[in-house]
Amino acid sequence: MNEVQNEMRQDARTDKPKQTAVKRRKRKPAWRIARVLIFIAIWVIAIYAGLSIGYVIIGKRPLGDVFQWATWQHVFDLIFAK
Repeated sequence: MNEVQNEMRQDARTDKPKQTAVKRRKRKPAWRIARVLIFIAIWVIAIYAGLSIGYVIIGKRPLGDVFQWATWQHVFDLIFAK
């Protein structure tokens, strides 16, 4: 309690508000890299799930055709009417 009273006395003498330093926690680079990798992994899983649901369940096509280039070239041709 004495330390707190001494600080209050010092502030009263200078007539200046005591400035407290706000410490900002620095994030560790490993955590930042892990967050990016987790985001990319979730993104890849979401793309795979979306393709599978859209092509297999809704489109009633085999799963193996999802990853063939000819399939997506055909879709591109249908969309842009080449």
